[in-house]
Amino acid sequence: GITLHTSDDAGMSFKAACLPVVLRQQGYELLETHDNAGAIVIVDYMVQMPMGNLQASSAYSAGPHHALFSQSLSSIYKQDVLSGSTDFLRVDGVPGVFIANQLSTMTGGGGGLRGMGTKRTVLTRITFNGGGSWQPIKAPTTFNNQKCNRCGGATNCALHLHGSSSWFFGSIQFPSAYSNPSAPGLLVGSGNVAGEGSGLDDNDGLCTWLSFDGGFSWADIAEGTWIYEYADWGGLVVMAKHELSGPAAEVRFSYDYGRCWRTVPLQTALYVENVRIEPDGQRPKVLLHGKACRKTSDPKCSYEASDTRSGIQGIVYALDIAQVMGDKMPLCKQTDYEQWTVPADDHTPRCLLGQQQMFTRRKQDAVCLQGGDYKRPPPTNKTCACTAADVECDYGYVMSSGSCAALPQEKLMTCPSIDDGLYHVSSTGKRLVHGDTCTGLEGLISDTDGKGQMQPGAKPGAQPHGSSSSGSSGGGRRSRAHGVFVFFVLLLVLGGVF
Repeated sequence: GITLHTSDDAGMSFKAACLPVVLRQQGYELLETHDNAGAIVIVDYMVQMPMGNLQASSAYSAGPHHALFSQSLSSIYKQDVLSGSTDFLRVDGVPGVFIANQLSTMTGGGGGLRGMGTKRTVLTRITFNGGGSWQPIKAPTTFNNQKCNRCGGATNCALHLHGSSSWFFGSIQFPSAYSNPSAPGLLVGSGNVAGEGSGLDDNDGLCTWLSFDGGFSWADIAEGTWIYEYADWGGLVVMAKHELSGPAAEVRFSYDYGRCWRTVPLQTALYVENVRIEPDGQRPKVLLHGKACRKTSDPKCSYEASDTRSGIQGIVYALDIAQVMGDKMPLCKQTDYEQWTVPADDHTPRCLLGQQQMFTRRKQDAVCLQGGDYKRPPPTNKTCACTAADVECDYGYVMSSGSCAALPQEKLMTCPSIDDGLYHVSSTGKRLVHGDTCTGLEGLISDTDGKGQMQPGAKPGAQPHGSSSSGSSGGGRRSRAHGVFVFFVLLLVLGGVF
């Protein structure tokens, strides 16, 4: 079995983590939060269906206490059973923003299905408050390419994007939604818009989309699937036709966040596999690599139709946009920059985890390069008053019909941090979202500080007491991390089979 332990004192001491589910053999992943001081545990589960096994996942966030996890989102999509990745993306550079794909017909967090037919509907969801609540991504109201418009005038049209399990696994690999810490607020992905009742589609209306405000608003930038990368600290977006859309005979780049594109012709066409950049994304240089193609696909391909070497020979291009543009793109000046925030639904500045954050970016109409020596200023913060967006369901509770409902005691495991009085679950069933620093929480949670400590004069209510051991009975498959945690996570596997 697996026991999860966490530490917030550099590994000097560990606490047994508490989850409302048992980590079973189907697998799990670990994804750190934006501040590197918390984790999201993604637990896989298998559902047996007439047409074969179906694997999905649920995400559990740690909240303000690193060892107590509550369900954030259930029924998260995975491409197939063998997929080592779940469609759950942390949007780098913008605190509290995640994107996930969800099976609309799944119910609960443990693997229940109701009325599941042969068609699986996959819907994309986004959160701007660290997983406290999730919502659809609104489709654009205008389109640059009419073939990308599948809304048909529907007011509830939404955008659905392919996730990482579609990129890394499966016989057909779709470019997934992508962010980079060097380009805060910039997102590109492949997918489609659809009205209510429809979701992600691999064929009809498949286009490439871009957002430069942290995922709030999107625009279609190309028909079909393209592969993309950011350069010059996000000031440049580079893309080429992905191999699913046929051979690429050109590379496109934009220095105004996708509003306009310049084209660089390639001497030889190729099936592009990826566009690469150095890890820090600072310089205006990219590498394009892929496989040779046949002239029957494009006249600029390398080989004749009968040549068996096509698809085997690799091709790599290096593109230096500074060299392409010459003196048309000097280094940016201070007046070439602006402040921006992630918009709220009413287009006012949004509070992210209790802070109204003002980021710095190059203006959309500024034609200049930021260069390798550029240092992006840290965002400026203004503390926000607490609202419902700053809280999530506490341990032992789950979101149901818009409110936090208590889970049955017999389904919970015993939790040492609660039994030992180190953490008190609020009688409201709510707690602060991990990393949230809003003020005035007492209007939402009156008995605790939202972090498991009782307010002066308040008396603890009934605490969740599970009937199962905190140790789990399954085995693990893998863990995923993207950096060094400020706290430590220790997985003890006792007799499990990998």
